Amino acid sequence: MSGPGFVIVDFCYSEAMTQDNLSFFDYTCDRCGAAVCERVQIMNLALNYVEDLYCLACLAEEQGMSQPELAEFAKEYVHSRECFKTPWDAFNAKPCPRLPLHQCHCQD
Repeated sequence: MSGPGFVIVDFCYSEAMTQDNLSFFDYTCDRCGAAVCERVQIMNLALNYVEDLYCLACLAEEQGMSQPELAEFAKEYVHSRECFKTPWDAFNAKPCPRLPLHQCHCQD
């Protein structure tokens, strides 16, 4: 769902994405269709988005924050709640294909 002044950036077809690392992303954003990893899914749950799942860009837009600001805010909350921290810590975020492009904000 896009409106005037709303820019959608679709990462799925970036050169950094290959068939091998597409499996890193288990979900897609309900608004723009961008790939979503488990940590961003945890951020959604921590921010009480349970009906729709948003990528970090759309989630930040929903909250009126930049992506780095939202990621830091969500990480602090996640680390303060064991129910979110346990799956957060269990997820291996190191192979994220967005890291070389400096587009991943959910690394520790």
